[in-house]
Amino acid sequence: MKTLTLAEMKDYLPHLVKDALKGHKMYRISSQEGSAILMSEEDFESLQETVELLSLPHFKESVEEAKEDIKAGRLYSIEEVLGGI
Repeated sequence: MKTLTLAEMKDYLPHLVKDALKGHKMYRISSQEGSAILMSEEDFESLQETVELLSLPHFKESVEEAKEDIKAGRLYSIEEVLGGI
């Protein structure tokens, strides 16, 4: 993640926003008061969803169990799951 000062960011804001939106890039903007992150709304929402999922009890264990099931061939077809809906 590239770090820019607030003064540098002002000169390149349109370019940085375009990069964040199209290239999924993030920028740290530093100032005397602290730092802030510039990222696309899509990436921010994705990050929030990931944090929410990882905070669910037993989520990580469920994912690991699913990976083991896949390796062992314990799978269901779409037809078995949906039953001809």
